[in-house]
Amino acid sequence: GSMEFALVIMGFFALIFAVIPYYVAALFTNDQEIIAVAGMLIRIAALEQLTIAAAMVLGGILRGAGDTKTPMIITTAATWFFRLPLIYLFIRVLHLPIQYVWLIFVSDWLLRTVVFIIVYRRQTWLKNGGIAPLSNRSGRET
Repeated sequence: GSMEFALVIMGFFALIFAVIPYYVAALFTNDQEIIAVAGMLIRIAALEQLTIAAAMVLGGILRGAGDTKTPMIITTAATWFFRLPLIYLFIRVLHLPIQYVWLIFVSDWLLRTVVFIIVYRRQTWLKNGGIAPLSNRSGRET
């Protein structure tokens, strides 16, 4: 299905990012300093590719079933209450190097994926037969 397809595609890119990150960076610049930093960050980004794929597919399943609120809440909460506060803490307070920001991205996608899996397995999104209710012009569900 779509999950397997997404995992294969993103797994392929994870492998590329992990094995030849500096070559990937060199596609965008000739500056060796930038390639050195970007290559390191691309290698870290390899860690998040599978969780990005899973979170996107699971969020799409929920939205397709008519539950648009849950993916919005998960995404907003992860961004505003996890990702951004940790970035602020790591960079502005602890003065950690930039690779820690990328590790936060990896952690954020892992968190989102775990939450999406929990929501998906609860199957509350299957109410209404897994199909979003249709509304007539009066705004009442039909």
